[in-house]
Amino acid sequence: MIVTEITASAEIEFRDAVLSEFLKPELPAPVTLLRHAQRYLVKVFDAHAEHYFNQIPAGQDFYTRVEALIEYVPRVFFGNFGCPWARTIEHAMLGLVDHTDGPHPCEKEILDRYLDVEGQLFVKYALVTRAGFWHARASAGQDKNVASPAVEGKKRGRPSKMSDDLKREALKQKGNRPRACILYGTKFPTPQQVKNVSTILRHFRTTHPDE
Repeated sequence: MIVTEITASAEIEFRDAVLSEFLKPELPAPVTLLRHAQRYLVKVFDAHAEHYFNQIPAGQDFYTRVEALIEYVPRVFFGNFGCPWARTIEHAMLGLVDHTDGPHPCEKEILDRYLDVEGQLFVKYALVTRAGFWHARASAGQDKNVASPAVEGKKRGRPSKMSDDLKREALKQKGNRPRACILYGTKFPTPQQVKNVSTILRHFRTTHPDE
């Protein structure tokens, strides 16, 4: 399926899920709808990332585009009154009137309750996680014969040469993941790169006991 088809299918699923929440006895909490939105946006994010993965050789351009999706996908989704989030809330509001009897919350109450939520902040963590997955997949060269610049022409594992200054800078960080970001020059280190950090820095400490 192409990106537009996946996006359209995912939006229908999202719209139906939100409508089902509105048809319950009480209006759903905003966070409940944001969880549905998060699942929808992950599908959209993955559709775009897979398209790039299949069209662009693994390299800096691929990583830059995937990273840009972290900002782009939520911004389009929550952007304005014509965005998918607003369309879905309006659809659910109409469904509430059509499918239930008795008094209903007024339009202003519903729109004020859901349209002003900080949705972009809520979903970004999940998208950062997905970006890490696609970065790792590209770095590993899965389904591709082209290696990323970070590993091309080198053995798996750490680069053949890391400067001592780079290792000193990494030691200032807490935790192996931020250290791996510095050592490998990437925002999304692979699990193997994170695992290598302890060995790299332990060897550095052994060979530089005065530091």
